Amino acid sequence: MVALITDGSYKNSLAILRTLGEKKIEVYSSSHKNKSLSCYSKYCKKHFVYSNPLKYPDKFKNEMTAIVRNFNIDVLIPVGVAASILISQHKNELEKYTSVPVADYKNLIKAHDKMLINGLAEKNGVPVPKTFVPESQKELKNCLKELGLPVMIKARKGAGFFNLARSEKEAKRIWKQYEKRSKESKFNEIIDFSLPVIQEYLPGEIIDVLFIFNKGKIKGLLTQKRHLMLPPDGGVGALNITINEPKTAFYAAKLMKKLNWHGVGMAEFKRDGNGEPKLIEVNPKFWGTTEASISAGMNFPHMLYRMAKEGDIEPNFTFLYPKRFGWPLPMGIKQIMESRTPFYSMKEYLRLFGLTNSHDIRLMTDPRPFSYQILQSIKIILLKLLQKKQQEKINLDDFR
Repeated sequence: MVALITDGSYKNSLAILRTLGEKKIEVYSSSHKNKSLSCYSKYCKKHFVYSNPLKYPDKFKNEMTAIVRNFNIDVLIPVGVAASILISQHKNELEKYTSVPVADYKNLIKAHDKMLINGLAEKNGVPVPKTFVPESQKELKNCLKELGLPVMIKARKGAGFFNLARSEKEAKRIWKQYEKRSKESKFNEIIDFSLPVIQEYLPGEIIDVLFIFNKGKIKGLLTQKRHLMLPPDGGVGALNITINEPKTAFYAAKLMKKLNWHGVGMAEFKRDGNGEPKLIEVNPKFWGTTEASISAGMNFPHMLYRMAKEGDIEPNFTFLYPKRFGWPLPMGIKQIMESRTPFYSMKEYLRLFGLTNSHDIRLMTDPRPFSYQILQSIKIILLKLLQKKQQEKINLDDFR
């Protein structure tokens, strides 16, 4: 039994590798880097290097085909957004040699495109914030009048690309930056900065609905909230708490069923001023906080592996809540340093070491990734102390 995971530098890749390894499955890691976080784990039996999927998508697809063909891979599990999209696009070829438990490309790309998924949600009674795609500065100005300030500005396709604009001047500046980046990017199926999405700002908490489907039938679901985020004012989860949120879960399940979804994914909701959850976007891949789900008793990676090997699995909707899980190093260090309330953040991370909470540091069972995390943390601290501009270039992909 051999599983291959992509994007070995991501923390969710390490979580997937560990949990499958604990189930006595032989796990191989892969990345466009020679060394990555997952390489340090005792559960990593082999590591493959492929071409950067964002820069060389065709080479990446050919290399993945060669790996699964030549090394008898049973299940291929993509983790990052670029790998997930390209593997879905190349699924028919890959399935000659291995199982690929991802959604069909036509469905995956609908979930990935914020305007398409927004329209599908609205059509099927799932609440969404007001959203526009202005094609000019004049249209942008009209959108701002309609929405009010602040507004969220996002790439139409792509994970984690967003900005909060608090004034009309700031919105125009951000819109121009996206326009400039669109000319530099050639990977419109993965990242599309052209005609960015302008979305109504919602002030409430972010709720994630995490799910696994088998050909349109739901097999597992968990809900959580982002207690601490990076960036602190709104970003990826840095410390999460599982919650019981049936209404939001119903919305997500209804939407993904309409897409005949297959595999895992995450639907992100945010509460408006009245507390109503509204769909922000769908991430058609493994989410950055996968290890929090595993800790709460919902082992999505193993469920996905079994589904790929056995054809189906029994449904499971039982998980622990409220269950806290966080990533103290290096993510917690960066979150504390950027937070407006650093002492509160520090206290929350220290709470993770209590008996009822959890974190990803495994000094007793799998200690080597900890050394890699220490080096990353030292880098973050030094860059902050030296006040260098390179600090802004630390890639948030490592935290997703």
